[in-house]
Amino acid sequence: MAKYKVYVSECFAFELESEHDIDSDALYDLAMDEANRRKGHEDGMIVMDEIIDTGKEEYCCLCGKRIEFYGNNPWPLADEGVCCEECNVKVIDERLRRLRAKE
Repeated sequence: MAKYKVYVSECFAFELESEHDIDSDALYDLAMDEANRRKGHEDGMIVMDEIIDTGKEEYCCLCGKRIEFYGNNPWPLADEGVCCEECNVKVIDERLRRLRAKE
């Protein structure tokens, strides 16, 4: 069973399940149909922000904790992977430190 979390620009999210993995175009179409059904809109009135495969677990590349929703870019503290919300604070602090050092 494949599971996906769908984030929509209108500030709501929902989960989709499929018995099989599906390609990205079919997943997008399925997500749009469901978003329109839930909001009662005509096709094309909703903007999809992100679709995340929740069937695959990700872990923070900095602290090793399981990522709950979606990961953040860990640069400059790491070049690969994703980081959790807690470690993202450290990442932002380091980015700001480097920016200030250039001034």
